[in-house]
Amino acid sequence: MLDFGCGTGLFATTLAENGARYVGYDVDERLVQYASRLYASLVFTHDKQQVSATGRTITSSPTVVFHHIPDEHAGGALEFIKTNLGPNGCFVMLDILAPATTCPRRRCTICSV
Repeated sequence: MLDFGCGTGLFATTLAENGARYVGYDVDERLVQYASRLYASLVFTHDKQQVSATGRTITSSPTVVFHHIPDEHAGGALEFIKTNLGPNGCFVMLDILAPATTCPRRRCTICSV
């Protein structure tokens, strides 16, 4: 399973503990190095060439990843995902919604805060 935009590996252990052969990918080498120290038994990379996934599941957290990608580069990111997905693969987008009592911005329309 390729965790696209893995950052510090927030979902790494959850995915790996549920049977996934986990690979974390992020463009930020510093985040990848940090995640590698936190989860030494898992694979993390910032090198697109090391990501050769045929038929693997790809996960991404849109609030964590896609809002950091400028509009002019979003197409390239989606093409990278498509290329590495493979014909029998699956792309899953994860999101986290904080309960109203813990919403840090206190402006969520979903939370009505």
